[in-house]
Amino acid sequence: MTGGGAVPMALSAKMADAWINFARNGNPNHADLPNWPAFSSETVPTMVFDNTCEVKQNHDGAIRKAMTGA
Repeated sequence: MTGGGAVPMALSAKMADAWINFARNGNPNHADLPNWPAFSSETVPTMVFDNTCEVKQNHDGAIRKAMTGA
């Protein structure tokens, strides 16, 4: 769906390795990602997968708040 190529394949590998690590040991971290802290309801660390992956704190928090009314 991405048209293939090296860049989409690299992103796919990062995501797949995160899922595999999470399934194996409950921790999605691996060498090709920045450190992804364990979930906390106070900070809500969210990995944004892209060509350069990054962890954002409370990413889309305003949208979640609007949807839940909390």
